[in-house]
Amino acid sequence: NEGSIWRVLMRLLGGCRLRWLLPRLRRFFLSTSYNALPAIYLFIGRGTDKIVEALRPTGCFRLFASGSHLKGTEALRPDHLFAIPTIPEVRAARNAIEILGGLADFPCSKNNWVLNEIAYGHILAAGAKAVIKHLFWPNLICMAQIKKLVSSTNFAGFVINAEGGFIMATIVELNRHTGCAIYYIGHALNVFRSQSTGMAHNSPHVTYFASGTDQVSEFGVHLAESEKPRRIVLGNPLTVQMNGVKGKRPHPHGKKILILGTGFSGHATASRARSAERYLADTFMVVSRLALFGWQASYRGHPHHPQLMERGISCALGMEDQILWDDSPEFSDSLLLHDVVITAFSSTFYQSLWAGWPTIYYDPKFIKDSTAKNFFREEIYLGLPVARDISWPVCHDRATLEKMILDSQIPKTLTSSFPADFSTKYAQRFIGENPATSDQEIAKFIKADLTNQ
Repeated sequence: NEGSIWRVLMRLLGGCRLRWLLPRLRRFFLSTSYNALPAIYLFIGRGTDKIVEALRPTGCFRLFASGSHLKGTEALRPDHLFAIPTIPEVRAARNAIEILGGLADFPCSKNNWVLNEIAYGHILAAGAKAVIKHLFWPNLICMAQIKKLVSSTNFAGFVINAEGGFIMATIVELNRHTGCAIYYIGHALNVFRSQSTGMAHNSPHVTYFASGTDQVSEFGVHLAESEKPRRIVLGNPLTVQMNGVKGKRPHPHGKKILILGTGFSGHATASRARSAERYLADTFMVVSRLALFGWQASYRGHPHHPQLMERGISCALGMEDQILWDDSPEFSDSLLLHDVVITAFSSTFYQSLWAGWPTIYYDPKFIKDSTAKNFFREEIYLGLPVARDISWPVCHDRATLEKMILDSQIPKTLTSSFPADFSTKYAQRFIGENPATSDQEIAKFIKADLTNQ
């Protein structure tokens, strides 16, 4: 929760700005008929604004949003509400810290976290204790604010869009037995399963919108079959964001490469911990060689992530002047400036393929004599990486990466032809039957689900 009391106070004061304060004041003057409409709260980001735009014309709901820029919604953020935790909540948090402290101080006591006969419990407990102590008051206050948000209106449903966000995960927990509908729209078009049990992927009462039939297994991973949640294949609004550039790849080929930063690798196994660095070093070295033949490359990092590692590696390779650092406002803007894309471990992989760009998935080889089966293990990955029946542009070494980049100039190669197959033949499996209108499909489902129409 980016925790500090100072940050909590700054956000609270931010709610006093007119664009946030006026919607609260307007509620006192709303008509009784409007107040009687079922209320839905939507967290804005990663395409969920498209869901708001699709729900608004129905006139069936009172729409609340975490953003202040959407027409027809009431702007409301939980961190703008004044609330303090209860004494029992403070005591419970302090007890948790004491329990973790006991586990950290006595490694042989009730240590259930053992792997390969090595006990990790006391190490993990010490780390967890340090984090909880650091976030103690910020998270307790945040939880109190969320409780106030939930109780402020008789919400019929919430639309959440993040795997591990503290606010959204708390809303999931608070509504476990209330009957309030929780709809989960993926923060990304994932190619991996969440390895954590607490990432809002394993709640029986949540309705999860899967982007494709092969993506359904992402949800309820740690639940028994009888407890699996409702999982509906309707796509993801991230593909809708690409409609404006679909089919507009530059012609003729301009030898311009877009290197995309890897997604959050916290779900990867320890054996892959260095793969993000290898990914950057390998792609930069390939670019350095291709530059001799007139190729150019840009790097676009994960949103809001600092690029210290990326710039450090480019400097170490003597390439700081060969890599352009893309800062286009939208990913779609970046695509229009390039001819071929390199990515890994990111939802941009599916977005780029759907838009029609030759897109290469580069994952450096980290297991000697690895095969496709042990490289992309099904307990970790899902979607295209574990689709054994499909040939797709993936490679694990620099030589093959260079060849696939050059293949993007030749129409009938796998690199060049796969985007068309992905968008038609394989769309239902990975991005839904109607990826251009998934926002409409999701809104239609929510409307029918909450109004019984």
